[in-house]
Amino acid sequence: MRVLDGHDHIRMLAALLLLNGPAFVGSDLLAGEPLCRGDADEEKAAAKQKSVHDAATSSNLRPLCGLLRRDPNLANARDEAGNTPLHAAARRGRADVARLLLGSGASPTAIDDDGYTPLTIAVRRGNLDASAVDLLRGADHGVTDNCYALGFGFVRSTCNDNLYGPFQLAFFNSVGRDFIGVSQLGAKNAAGRFIGLAQIGFVDVATDYWAPLQLGFASYVSRFRGAVQTGLFWNEAGDFAGLSQITLGANLNDFHGDFFGALQFGLFANAVGNFYGLLQAPSWNLNVGNHFSLFGQIGILNEARKEYVSLWQIGIARSHAAHFKGLLQFAAFNSVWEKYSPGGKYRVTTTEQTFRDGKLADQEVLGIHEEHRSPRICCGDFKGLAQIGLVNVVGGDFYGLLEVGLIANYVNEEAWAAQVGLVNVTGRMRGLQIGVVNVASNLKGLQIGAVNYARNSLVRFMPVLNLGF
Repeated sequence: MRVLDGHDHIRMLAALLLLNGPAFVGSDLLAGEPLCRGDADEEKAAAKQKSVHDAATSSNLRPLCGLLRRDPNLANARDEAGNTPLHAAARRGRADVARLLLGSGASPTAIDDDGYTPLTIAVRRGNLDASAVDLLRGADHGVTDNCYALGFGFVRSTCNDNLYGPFQLAFFNSVGRDFIGVSQLGAKNAAGRFIGLAQIGFVDVATDYWAPLQLGFASYVSRFRGAVQTGLFWNEAGDFAGLSQITLGANLNDFHGDFFGALQFGLFANAVGNFYGLLQAPSWNLNVGNHFSLFGQIGILNEARKEYVSLWQIGIARSHAAHFKGLLQFAAFNSVWEKYSPGGKYRVTTTEQTFRDGKLADQEVLGIHEEHRSPRICCGDFKGLAQIGLVNVVGGDFYGLLEVGLIANYVNEEAWAAQVGLVNVTGRMRGLQIGVVNVASNLKGLQIGAVNYARNSLVRFMPVLNLGF
């Protein structure tokens, strides 16, 4: 069974928010919820100790169950900041709490005093993937408050459901579901689905964004389908399909999402799951998944944790890929390897003390113990022209022309190339090693250096020159 990570919980929460309400969970949810079962008096006593908003963030669901049993209207209760319990659950990423609240009639489009619905809060908190948004948008809870005119307010402009109009102009602009028009202009702009020309403000939030431009100091989108996302200091997207993400700060996208575009330019950082485009630049570039591009990653720190396919990967401090296919990897420290965590599961028997017939007794309990060890490196092939840096490390095979490490070169498996450095270490050498110290477990080639070692040679240590067949 897969353990849910933080992003999985946010996706689950998003799906619940869009598969909203009683149509999804049914009226007898509280009665059937295992975590709500228990002594009714205990639930009532616990419920008295907390407000419904506190109960919505508690690890113990019984207080919330007790409150909702006594008064289901508390599911839409507001605090001094206009938050409902569903807002509180969204901030904590609590899908289990959201399920209970929606089953008790909580509104998924309720807007707080900052102009955010529970869903837009969840977007800001954890980047939702496209499938979660599809689930969210797939359910119809009934439209009750559409707006068909210019949304204008000095402080606030709010539409609880859909807004159809050219502009929404206020300090706080918020739309519970869809904005279909030209632009939202304000300090804070929030919408479920935005279809128009641009959101322009200090903080822009949308679940689905279908517009050429998103411009602000910070921009958050679950799914971007436009041209340019320009948050002056911050851009965040679950899935990005457009032209560019440009910021003076960081582009931090969902590690499970994809970037389809030309340029991801974050002065301090670019991060995404899979990258498909032209270029990532110019500082810290991270792909948790694959990287496929024309001009690659150019920055201070470059990392692709799966396959990297591009012309080059150029970094000042480090360039890393699990598997490299291209022309050149260049940095002070170049590495090509995969990480794996050895360990396993085994059965264990423990003894617990329990009450039996009014007395303490020992009881044997059979369980599963999971062992985790520190990650190790292995594998990872370099297939290209050259690897140039101070230190080069390849966990698998090196297929290329030249590996130049001014300090050291290391290839764990097999090298079909020329290695040039102070220290060269290779598993199976099928080429040339030039350095002060050259080491190969199996040499079929030439070693030139002060100390040469080949384990398969009759004379393992040779000065100056060592030839292996």
